[in-house]
Amino acid sequence: MIFFEGSIRYMLPSFYLQFPTMKKIILLFNIYLIPFTPSVAQDNSRFSISINYGLNGSFFVRSYDESGPGIHFYNKNFIGTSGGAELKYRLNKRSTIALGYMESNNKRVADFYGTNNNITLNIWSFTIRHTEHIYYAGYEHNLFKHNPGLRLQVGIYYVKPVQQEIEVTNNSINIWERKKSNAHLNDLGVYLGFQYSRKIDTHFDLGVQSRIFYEVTTGILSQVTLTPTLAYHFSKSKRKKSA
Repeated sequence: MIFFEGSIRYMLPSFYLQFPTMKKIILLFNIYLIPFTPSVAQDNSRFSISINYGLNGSFFVRSYDESGPGIHFYNKNFIGTSGGAELKYRLNKRSTIALGYMESNNKRVADFYGTNNNITLNIWSFTIRHTEHIYYAGYEHNLFKHNPGLRLQVGIYYVKPVQQEIEVTNNSINIWERKKSNAHLNDLGVYLGFQYSRKIDTHFDLGVQSRIFYEVTTGILSQVTLTPTLAYHFSKSKRKKSA
């Protein structure tokens, strides 16, 4: 009799696992972007930083074929979560470029009890996940000259997926976490999106954005996201007058 219980842990430092996804994003924000804040602020107000967290719908995680002999747990739930952070630079009143990171997660809870090849198999509330680590560069354009709140977004991205799967055949029981390091999983793609935001403070904008991701190297529509956004705009530093 074989038992599987709990969920697969990611290969991350133990302290990092204590934070929910949104806290992880904020932590990365503090580590990688905050050190640049003084130099950015001294430059001008063209720079801004933004975070987002919300829902995604993954077409890829529903594309597996689980038919055939044996027991397969490949597919995950279509609805998952998505969050990220980005650094933006305003080229002019209507154009902005951005560099960012996004992480999406779709999961499924596997439950099974049965016999396969004279082996009793129990899988109890075992969570498998599909995670995508996306690094992207994008361009934004204000659609209306007198209403800068609505923007079109286009960009390119590089994705490193982590795919967890369970497969039971007549001769084997396989529990996999396939990724770039062991299965060469990485792809290139393009995205298209829209964002609407409004100023809520001197420095802050609150908004919502939706993006759709297409993997060029595999030729598939990967996922769509819908996330609230919060942006912080740096101000020009006032220089002291010389005596």
